[in-house]
Amino acid sequence: MSPSRLRQIIAWIQIAGAAWGAPATYTFLTHPSGELGLLAAAFSLFFTLIGLAGILLLRNHRWGVPLSLIVQGMQVPVLLSPGASYYANAGLGLRLTADTAWNLGFYAHLGTQPHYSWESDRTTTTVGINLVAAVLLYLLATRVEEPVPSLEAHASDGAA
Repeated sequence: MSPSRLRQIIAWIQIAGAAWGAPATYTFLTHPSGELGLLAAAFSLFFTLIGLAGILLLRNHRWGVPLSLIVQGMQVPVLLSPGASYYANAGLGLRLTADTAWNLGFYAHLGTQPHYSWESDRTTTTVGINLVAAVLLYLLATRVEEPVPSLEAHASDGAA
């Protein structure tokens, strides 16, 4: 698969994830209440950045790859514990996990899942990765090339 085709596929995955996630978190912003309002604002920003990364990647903008690396990297870790917990996926997710009771697990999801908490009633700690985000991160870092400035861009800068 060509780097430009791969770039388009990753861009559309990000745009779809943002299209699902941003409206869901924006609804919480209309009724802010303490910590929930701050969390909704943080996840709204997160999904907005994912959408922006997808659009910039699709348009072959120089910030498309770096921003996509950041937002995909934020979707890789999975941590569920009696204390702090975090995971997020936008678009497509496949979580592979292991916990302190020696259980292995996986969870596939199409859509959006933002999760963060300071404490929970869990008795075990679970760690893992979102395999889809990890693969997209790898492909972005190794297979998708940075855009090359076109001659038209240089001509518009007066450098021609």
